Amino acid sequence: MKTSSALITVILSLAIASCSAGGNRSVSSYEQLPDDDYRRLIAKAIMNDDPGMFASLCRYPIEREYPLHDIEDSAMMVKYFPTLVDDSLKRVISESTPDDWGEFGWRGSSLADGEYIWCDEGVIYSIPYQSAQEKSMLDSLMRSYYAFMPSRYASGWKPETCYTDSIGTVYRIDRKENGEEYLLTTIRQKDGAIDLSTARSLPGTLEIQGSAATHVYSFSDNDSTIWMIMYFPYEEVTVLSREGDGQSDTSIPLTKAYWHDLIRNNPS
Repeated sequence: MKTSSALITVILSLAIASCSAGGNRSVSSYEQLPDDDYRRLIAKAIMNDDPGMFASLCRYPIEREYPLHDIEDSAMMVKYFPTLVDDSLKRVISESTPDDWGEFGWRGSSLADGEYIWCDEGVIYSIPYQSAQEKSMLDSLMRSYYAFMPSRYASGWKPETCYTDSIGTVYRIDRKENGEEYLLTTIRQKDGAIDLSTARSLPGTLEIQGSAATHVYSFSDNDSTIWMIMYFPYEEVTVLSREGDGQSDTSIPLTKAYWHDLIRNNPS
């Protein structure tokens, strides 16, 4: 059977039209960004599997969901890059267009309304995206976390964060799953080891204040004393203050810690 030249022409025309219609989104649309746009540099680092370049574009620390460790510096980012950057993130980056990078005033710009990456002044300062490997790591850490929790917290609670002060007191904050309840557990260290017999828990709440999203945890003691742990994201500072019964304690600076490390390194 012979195919007419007219039919061949129609088939070729349809094929070309089809390719042209889908081309803008299928072939690295991020390359439409100007050469001097730092968002293009971010995309290139991800698409080219270049951990060194990507690390140089970040402002540290880059927070990860607790109890994953935050990424503290560029050397740590280079090692963590294969864990963070997976095929799903690459696909989003590859298909992104300039319109997918929105401007949010003083907060800078973000990809997909803040779902993946936040940038400001030419650097990445937040990565909300979680890779499949990170999610698996979180599941493993959670199982370990519950294994060391008192039985009354064995279910229904999840770790929020953890801090220590200069004298070694541990301040662990847990959050009620599917709720707004928080729990502060203070634990002393004795001879460099966690002393679980000193654990003391206080109920509380969280309020996120202002455009800078300052986290203010408030916990009530039996003697009407209020314990407040305040985290200032843009200053990267956390302080503890106590007030009540006509007295006010001086704010105490806190350092972020990881409960599973404290237990592993200082078993009691």
